[in-house]
Amino acid sequence: MVERMELATPRAGRDGKTWWTKVGTAWKVQNGDGWRLIFDALPIPQKNRDGDLEVMVLMRPPFERDDQSRRSPPPVTSGRPASLDDGDDIPF
Repeated sequence: MVERMELATPRAGRDGKTWWTKVGTAWKVQNGDGWRLIFDALPIPQKNRDGDLEVMVLMRPPFERDDQSRRSPPPVTSGRPASLDDGDDIPF
């Protein structure tokens, strides 16, 4: 099995907490000498305390996905989702 990791970068939240944003995927190369990094977005460099530009990227195991949120949407009737259909024939 090929080892895969997610790439994430820190982002300061309004609440003072650090939030990690996924920016890509890392794949272990077959000979074991390194990682292949595939970025979906580039992390923005920030100045550290010494004034140097610094990019932080964390490699972490992938999160377990919840397939419940990826199911198809409810059927559409009268141009509106079934959950919003109140039996009225007016389409707006």
